[in-house]
Amino acid sequence: MRYFSDDARLKTSAAGVYLLGVVASLVLNGTVAPAGEPSSRPERADPQAEPAREIVRLVVGLGEEWQKSSPDVGRTKGLADALVGASEKIPARFRPMLRIYEARGLVLLGRSPAARAAVEHGLKEQVDLPDFLLLAARLGAPDNPESGEWHRDVLDKLGAILPLSIFGRDRDSRRSGRMFEKPNPPPPKVPVSTDAKAFVQIGDTFAENGRLREAVDSWLEGLYACQLLSEHKRAGTVWIKVAQAEDRLGRETLAVRAYLRAAHEDGAHTEVASAGVARVLSGQKTDKPEARKPLDEATVSRLVGLYKRLN
Repeated sequence: MRYFSDDARLKTSAAGVYLLGVVASLVLNGTVAPAGEPSSRPERADPQAEPAREIVRLVVGLGEEWQKSSPDVGRTKGLADALVGASEKIPARFRPMLRIYEARGLVLLGRSPAARAAVEHGLKEQVDLPDFLLLAARLGAPDNPESGEWHRDVLDKLGAILPLSIFGRDRDSRRSGRMFEKPNPPPPKVPVSTDAKAFVQIGDTFAENGRLREAVDSWLEGLYACQLLSEHKRAGTVWIKVAQAEDRLGRETLAVRAYLRAAHEDGAHTEVASAGVARVLSGQKTDKPEARKPLDEATVSRLVGLYKRLN
């Protein structure tokens, strides 16, 4: 069977000869390398790759010092100072994602005015707010660092934004104790869960069904409400889940925040975090999330069982 007429064959052949000449010219001029040979031209480097690697390296180092019972003061100061300089190399909208690490470095160095200023700045920006409230509690009141009342007030603010956590439970208990008369009927009891595994499994189930926003909410609940943050390796693994979901959702600043936090909690995530941060900073898009799937009966039953474990 003939798919082309003779006239079409002649035109196709002529076009082929012309294209062959163009390709040969490009090869001779060094623009394109012959098959099997590497191009003599270096690949264009990602301008954000090096700043991303530097920032992740510094964040990992500060994480190592943060987790020590006796941090190295000299190393901590060097890392914190270097991070301030490195932050100038990335777009301004991503810099608030670095504040918590700058502040932790300063807090490790003592109750200095610089540490308090960094924490106050973080509280105003409200990025990583629970973490900054914990730093504020650690520093104590500016005029009286040993003030128990001031410390409790800070933790009450933390309980207000994490009602399912132990901070929320303690806040409710203190507020009930301040009442002269017990309310009738009594307020509903808010469950407090320490089952981080259930929160993570709920998030995984949502993610498997294309519901990344719900997945992120559940993973973060497990990290903060269940104090999973104190288990650094487990926390790092969950933060990577959060980062990759935020990345696919196109929430760029939140993706950078989560990639950095994963590496800060566990340096084993350094390479993945560096690549993720570099990609976001350079504007490269990752795969879009899958379409939200209707939850079938088995999935709903699984989610109900997991939520029951939290109550």
